[in-house]
Amino acid sequence: MVSGDVVNGISGDDTILDLVPAAGVEIVITSIARNSMGSDCGLFNGTTYTFDAYTNNNAGMINIKLFINSSIYLRVSAVGIGKFTSYSGIQIK
Repeated sequence: MVSGDVVNGISGDDTILDLVPAAGVEIVITSIARNSMGSDCGLFNGTTYTFDAYTNNNAGMINIKLFINSSIYLRVSAVGIGKFTSYSGIQIK
């Protein structure tokens, strides 16, 4: 992938999805969507997770500017049957 490419992902039912860019790659997450309040989104560094810091604990879609790289990356989780989360963004570096 190169700068300017669109990056998208959808979590499966009752799963955790991490978007970890390769070393030197940076991505801006522009939207996060989820179908229920049991799905969480936040930044993760492999140890610490900013649980629901960017979605205000609501279902639906939020427009956001969240910059991630290989050290601080995106984690979206859908905890429970029938719960899904997705993200969309653009690679900037």
